[in-house]
Amino acid sequence: MRTLLIPCLAGLSLAAACQGAAAAEWTLLPHPASSGYTLYTDPAAGQPRHNKYVGYVLGNAMQAWFVTDYATPHRWTIFQVLSSKELLEFDCKRGSVRMLVRRYYDSPMAQGRIVASEPEATGFTRVVPGDPEETMFQSACARMQALHHPPTAPPPAATPVAQAPVMAPLDVPAAQGVVVQPVEMPAAAPAQP
Repeated sequence: MRTLLIPCLAGLSLAAACQGAAAAEWTLLPHPASSGYTLYTDPAAGQPRHNKYVGYVLGNAMQAWFVTDYATPHRWTIFQVLSSKELLEFDCKRGSVRMLVRRYYDSPMAQGRIVASEPEATGFTRVVPGDPEETMFQSACARMQALHHPPTAPPPAATPVAQAPVMAPLDVPAAQGVVVQPVEMPAAAPAQP
């Protein structure tokens, strides 16, 4: 009985973990409809690679999950895939990216069976303008900027200040016998060479 209980508990926790991953709140990223794919990100899953103090020194690395849905079946080696899910790491200072995990699925929205996966990339590569990774880069680095520099309340609008009089009267009771007289300051002497 005990030997059956342990695998069952392990299976239940694995199923719960998979269900949590599938229930991510994917947000559509802006990208041209003519591109043949749709990009999504999970904004809650984007995390800085280093804490905010170390990150500034090491290049502001940000990791984030993305899903790509293909408008038509996409061929990956011998497989037909409809979507991919990837964990990318971006260096926001240098404008570069590296893939940490990429899996291809036979169903939309990274659901269904994993039919292929790619190994981890060896290093960072420059983000190519117009490439889907450019949209992903902009999304992740905007998230990092928001985490490091949260929006603050705008400063209050400047209000015009009336010109203060040169000599304001003192509010001193006359019973104390205080007399206030303006004092003339001597002009500054010219500097001598």
